[in-house]
Amino acid sequence: MRSRIQDYNILHIDKATSQKALEFIEAYRLSHDLKLPDALIGAMSVVYQIPLFTYNVKDFKYLPGLVLHK
Repeated sequence: MRSRIQDYNILHIDKATSQKALEFIEAYRLSHDLKLPDALIGAMSVVYQIPLFTYNVKDFKYLPGLVLHK
């Protein structure tokens, strides 16, 4: 398993990502029941400007600045 991880780029949670996740939680916690894991995933995608590939579109489609690929 560990050898397969080397095939991927690893992104670390930094201050910008934490701040964006907090913004998302404050804005969408009540209206969309946004949880911390999804807020962090969305924030990473926005901050690093990386399209998010997911089948779970409903949990991310409302996040501003997020580019989704289905």
